[in-house]
Amino acid sequence: MHGVVASFTVGSTTTIVGLITIPLAIKYVGAAQYGVWLALSAGALLLYYSDLGIGVAIVHFAARYRATAEGFTPGQLLSSAVGVVSVIWLALTAIVVGVLAALYSVGYFADLESAQSILVIVALLVLVSGFLTKPFETMLIGAGGFVTDRQLKFCGTVVKLSGTLVVCFYYPSVGLLALVEVVAMVLPGVFAAAIVSRRIARVRRADMSRHTVTTLWSYSYKRFAVDSIGAAILQVGTVIVAVVASPSAVSYFSAAFRLYSGIRQVVTWVVDPFRTILSKLWVEGRDAFTHVVLSFSLLVTCVSWVGCGIAIVLAPALTPLWLGSDSVSYNVAGMVSALCAALMINVLHIPLNAATDAAHRPGVFLVPQLAWLTLYFAFSILLGAEYRGLGVSVSMALSIVVVEPVYLYVAQRTLGFRIRSWVGTVFLPAALLVLPVLTSAVLVARLTGGALVWSILAAGGLVAWIVILAFVLRSRPIVADIRKTLGHAL
Repeated sequence: MHGVVASFTVGSTTTIVGLITIPLAIKYVGAAQYGVWLALSAGALLLYYSDLGIGVAIVHFAARYRATAEGFTPGQLLSSAVGVVSVIWLALTAIVVGVLAALYSVGYFADLESAQSILVIVALLVLVSGFLTKPFETMLIGAGGFVTDRQLKFCGTVVKLSGTLVVCFYYPSVGLLALVEVVAMVLPGVFAAAIVSRRIARVRRADMSRHTVTTLWSYSYKRFAVDSIGAAILQVGTVIVAVVASPSAVSYFSAAFRLYSGIRQVVTWVVDPFRTILSKLWVEGRDAFTHVVLSFSLLVTCVSWVGCGIAIVLAPALTPLWLGSDSVSYNVAGMVSALCAALMINVLHIPLNAATDAAHRPGVFLVPQLAWLTLYFAFSILLGAEYRGLGVSVSMALSIVVVEPVYLYVAQRTLGFRIRSWVGTVFLPAALLVLPVLTSAVLVARLTGGALVWSILAAGGLVAWIVILAFVLRSRPIVADIRKTLGHAL
């Protein structure tokens, strides 16, 4: 119970803090200067997540060790992973330094003062150095410290909020703001390294072995490919807007995308507590595995659709209040609506990612993931050149509409359920329970011209409907299945 509550709480808090800090940055630092940092950090984050999938492998094998007391010990997993990640970190640092030197030579930092340029460069190097703590974070989760990991993430969120407020109100500077954001991102990993080294396992040369590395790699290399493509999907839009538009456009697109990624992060963090229990369930007994996965998918879909629906309903009314009047000319509300519509489709397979990892089949979504990235990139180039950030946002939705059936086809072959079962257990109940009222709420908001009062009433009506349904259906089999699913995880 604590794992799910901690995930939802921290994910929601992180999203709210992100929505608070970005308009402050635009107002006090400037949309153009902040856009320079956002474009650079987006590129760096593509490398930051390139851990060859070792993190997912650590969580998987550590969970199996906890369930069976067989396999690699935490010390063997951690030590071997740190050895691999250290080598990768050296390569990433060299790449970042080379790219920064090239950008500096072509005048990319011309809009920034020399001191600000130096601070931004230092922030990027610190960000890449935080890559070294990733094995410790995943070991903490795999060893049963999921709640602790989320508490550390919450500390990072507090640092980001307080640091942003201090910088914006007293020392407005894009360089200082970049340092604050990076420290907030890296700090939880530093704390995790200290906790793991003291309580769970230490890095020892004697525990490093080629056999451990090759076993981790045999599990993770396909997952690495999928995760790398996923990271590219999350960051490529910002990079494309930086190329086809302006730094200011990057800031406003990033604001819309921050909301999308925030909701997606909440969904992912709600799914994460179930990873270890699914791995244990797959090992201990698979009879209930498929049923648990489908019931859990229904829960995640309903919650996600409600969250996205609220964002779509409120976007036209709240965006000018959130980001200022300039956001209207950049059509941030349209970006939010398109991205949230994309997430409503995307969320259909997010729980299945955890299930395929637990079934010892990481990376099975490589082909649809690559197709999604390819289509998103192609659509973004075509539509982004004409419609800037809105075109890139619509491209996200168009690409996932095409690819999502492929995800479901691959999942049903891997996990042993039929598409008909998925439709009857997940899609139809979610569609019947949520979509009619969600559509009505969107129509009310749009027909009233996006008036704030009517938008809030429409969103409130959507929430009230879900609460009423949960109460009325509390004894029905569909709700009993969800309770049983939560029982497995909690």
